[in-house]
Amino acid sequence: MKSTQVYVLDVNDNPPAFTEYPPDEKVQAVENVAVGTKLFEVSAQDPDQDLGGAVVYHLDPKNADYFAGNIVDGNRFAVSLKKQFDYQEKSIHEVNITAEDGGGVEGYEPRHHTSIQIYVEVIDVPNKPPTFLHLPYTVDMYEHLPPGTELMQVAAMDQDTGQPLPLLFSLTASQPRPDLLHRFMIDRETGVVSIVDEIDRESLLDVDGRLNLEVTVTKDAEEAEWRLNATTVIYIHVLDINDNRPGFDSGVYNGSVLENSPYAIPVTIDFPEGGIYVHDYDAFENGTFEVTIVGDGGLFYLQPGIVQNEANVLIRVKDSSKLDYEKLSVISFDIIAKETKTREQLSSRAQVTIYVEDTNDNFPKFASGFYKASVVENALFGDFVTQINASDVDSGDGGIINYYLVGSGKENFDMDEVSGVITVARGSHLDRETISKYYLTVEAKDNLGAGNRNSTQLEIDVLDYNDNVPVFQSELYESFLIENDNVPPEFRRTFVVKASSSDLPPSSDISYFIIDGDHQKNFSIDQNSGQITAATPIDYEKMDVNSTDSDYLRYFNLTVMAMSRGLHALNSTTTVIIFVEDSNDNAPEFEQQLYVGVVEENASAHTVVLQVAAADKDSTPFNGHIQYRIAHGGGDKFVITDEGVVLVGPFANLDPDQTNPRADAYNLTVMAYDDGTPRRDGKTIVHITVTDVNNKSPFFVKNIYDARVVENTDIGTVIAKTLASDSDENHELQYQILSYDEGRDEFHVLQQASAYDSWFSIDPSDGSLYVNGSADRESVEMIRLTIQVEDVNASDSSKPQIDTAQVYITITDTNDNTPEFQPPYTAETPYYLIKLREQVPTGTLLMTIRAVDRDKGENGKVHFDILSSNNSGVDLVGVDRTSGELRVKSPIDYDCEGCQWINFTVIAYDHGSPALNSSAPFYIEVEDMNDNTPVFTNLPVNKSVQVWENATLGTEVYHILAMDLDHGVYGKVGFFIDKENQEKFNVTNPNSGRVVVNGDLDREAVSNYRLWVQATDNYLDPFGERKESSEFLDIEILDVNDNAPVFSSSSLLFRVKESAAVGTLVGTVVATDADDPQSNNSKIVYYTVDGNGSDFFSHSECREWRYSNAKFYDWSIWLV
Repeated sequence: MKSTQVYVLDVNDNPPAFTEYPPDEKVQAVENVAVGTKLFEVSAQDPDQDLGGAVVYHLDPKNADYFAGNIVDGNRFAVSLKKQFDYQEKSIHEVNITAEDGGGVEGYEPRHHTSIQIYVEVIDVPNKPPTFLHLPYTVDMYEHLPPGTELMQVAAMDQDTGQPLPLLFSLTASQPRPDLLHRFMIDRETGVVSIVDEIDRESLLDVDGRLNLEVTVTKDAEEAEWRLNATTVIYIHVLDINDNRPGFDSGVYNGSVLENSPYAIPVTIDFPEGGIYVHDYDAFENGTFEVTIVGDGGLFYLQPGIVQNEANVLIRVKDSSKLDYEKLSVISFDIIAKETKTREQLSSRAQVTIYVEDTNDNFPKFASGFYKASVVENALFGDFVTQINASDVDSGDGGIINYYLVGSGKENFDMDEVSGVITVARGSHLDRETISKYYLTVEAKDNLGAGNRNSTQLEIDVLDYNDNVPVFQSELYESFLIENDNVPPEFRRTFVVKASSSDLPPSSDISYFIIDGDHQKNFSIDQNSGQITAATPIDYEKMDVNSTDSDYLRYFNLTVMAMSRGLHALNSTTTVIIFVEDSNDNAPEFEQQLYVGVVEENASAHTVVLQVAAADKDSTPFNGHIQYRIAHGGGDKFVITDEGVVLVGPFANLDPDQTNPRADAYNLTVMAYDDGTPRRDGKTIVHITVTDVNNKSPFFVKNIYDARVVENTDIGTVIAKTLASDSDENHELQYQILSYDEGRDEFHVLQQASAYDSWFSIDPSDGSLYVNGSADRESVEMIRLTIQVEDVNASDSSKPQIDTAQVYITITDTNDNTPEFQPPYTAETPYYLIKLREQVPTGTLLMTIRAVDRDKGENGKVHFDILSSNNSGVDLVGVDRTSGELRVKSPIDYDCEGCQWINFTVIAYDHGSPALNSSAPFYIEVEDMNDNTPVFTNLPVNKSVQVWENATLGTEVYHILAMDLDHGVYGKVGFFIDKENQEKFNVTNPNSGRVVVNGDLDREAVSNYRLWVQATDNYLDPFGERKESSEFLDIEILDVNDNAPVFSSSSLLFRVKESAAVGTLVGTVVATDADDPQSNNSKIVYYTVDGNGSDFFSHSECREWRYSNAKFYDWSIWLV
């Protein structure tokens, strides 16, 4: 018996099957996700072996612009971003991936493939600036509009249409008048621009009443990087109202004119300077006015007489004969400025006084030919010296005199040209010792200094003044003495200061004073001789340290003044230094009798505990030098330095728990010694307390915390309570979020921390984790963050005492997103358009409506309903609430009224609470099809008509009508006659329905015809779809008398006996007529028209001849 092994060889009979892919075949990605980021992975398996089970992946070339794919982890296909998303360009990408096996052995078997479609939904980020709408902005406004008046409203939109942010408006500049920006305001939210304060157009004359307001719109984003903005300009033109009357720059004008001035000479306006300036800054006709003279007696005229806005008006001489100074020296009149083209005709008035000037013909005259004056040599600028006057009998400028100084030294004096007052000039150098007299000439000129001249002599004496200060023989005096705190010490030798003055007595007599440095009145000075002596005991230790070079060099720094004794005494000072030497007369003294210190238990060797300080009032190197010693109580725990610093001993252990006996406090006796002779000392007590050290780190009670929070939860809501402990007594724990380690969306795609790092905060004092921003589950669903607790009272700040824990936050969904209809519904085409042939079967799928709701679970489940319709569309079509399949619900007939378009609205709503919804209009264009058969509408009774047999060709027999409920070519009916009868009848034109005679008719041949008439729609298209109806039409041919009677024989022979009685039947004549036997046309009447037997035979209408009295005769008979 043999066994046989059968090997079953694999064939490639299985296609690859996708086993791993994103849930619901949907992926979400934020718009600004980085290029190169992996978006999702898919995996396919093929159970075949070898090449048949080897799967390769292909990315649809249509997706090559945005996506790239590569194999990862052996047999997984990862799709990553190749080109940056742009939400506004495309919000949903359909990524088609094909998995293909390698075929069978050596490629003889076909390859199998399977495709999957993944939808990548792009989540909008606010990365585009807002943009203004309805540009440009221009507005005309009248001046002086009241505050609160609204000028216009600007509008803007966020170009990020997926997640548009609120926009805030602001006014940021006003050009070319920045100072007027505060006169306007803009509502931050609505963009309404209004007036805050009145605007005066005349204040904007330099810019022609035009302003440019710069408006900035900013996205109201929490993150600074998204607060993008845009700027535009509102062009404002301020329009004029007649709010200004013509005006003068002054209400009063004074002028002058020379007598006998000729015609047209302008009057000189002396006040105000600049002449007569008139103005009305209103625009156009509001600023046009005339100027006229009232009350001048015809002396003058004005130029110009008509003014637009502003002008300098000249008063010109009109009648020079009246300008006579001797007769009329002053002329007063008014000038009126009045609007000429306005309804208000506003005006104003100014008063003008004109002085007629005389001519100059007299010289100035002085009262004396010689003047004398004096001035003190220290006189100040502006001091009066003297006044010199002259007179001139001329009037006007001819009588006005100006004065001038001439001569050497005149620069030391000022002379008022009008009053003749002479004063000391600025920067004068009057020194009696140099020049004691000045000889000057005074000139007087009339006509304001330009006319006739006269002069006189002036002598000025310079008077003496005490102006020399005393001078010390030395700038610095020094001396020494030894301290003595019992009696005033003495100088080693007499100490005298000396000063002298070059002035004559009494100004050269000098007195001495100590004016500074002797605050305790330790010294006195002889006012006459200048000798200095000690006035009180002097204690070296009570003196201030005066030198930075040595702390034992002490001295008095006195200021001694020397003062002259004359009038206006002068003085000078010198410096006197008196050095004081120390003696060892003081013992060291501690600043405190008791010092209290604290040291931590873990203090290292040489740690400073505290510093004691003793002072020795003696401050010389030996007398004041101090050394410190611990006399008792320190043991090996503490040492003291020469500076009095108490330190932890080099081998000391201060831990109370490790000290025997246990000690947490120490009392030390510390001594201080000086180095003087004899040596002196002092002591103090030092109390040191050993304190606990905060050297233990806090720790979290749990390493991992879980928290759940509903998205959009109110800010401040606590979602988790973390807790840490610290065994130190004086711990102070502070909590913080250390890092945002990971954030993933519902598809487990990592998200940038910037998307969610502002959503949560932690209370630093108690560790409560609370909501700090608006959490959006659709952006991030799971967040892992690290929190830290730190003892901020740690003893060593360089070694932080911290612990960390992980917090996992799950964000649960709330219904905050409305369903979004998918293409072909777009922002540009926000509707669905479907073309549908009528009479499609009930249940026909029109399309599958897709709407995406970014929420999760029930909140993201979308159901559909038909909301409304214009023509019972709800009855004609139906939508599957779950799948969105839009199907024909009832037969749709194009031909019913209003059925050519079916318009209705589909609402997509989620299952949240409350449910959110969105709607989309649907427009179904119903296309006509040939579904109606023509129907005859005017068939005759019994479907029968009549026509005379002698009817000519083209004679209308009947006009047949039919109708077809279809439209267009399907409703256009043509008529046709069966071929058998077309020889006799036809239709003139297929669309006319007129049946006419087409051949000769002969009732005697055919008396009735049955025509089959066919009504056909779409008859013009030989290959198109047609529908037809047929009906018979019986045509009865009416007889006309067109046939003569015909005898059965052309001759007949009857025999009769001659003895036959009257009335005997002789024979019967037979004749026939082919015409209608039912009409008179075929009824035959017999007449004897010829022959000799007419008197012997008679005939009846029944064709019988009877004997009446005859022999054998021949006769003829007519038939009628």
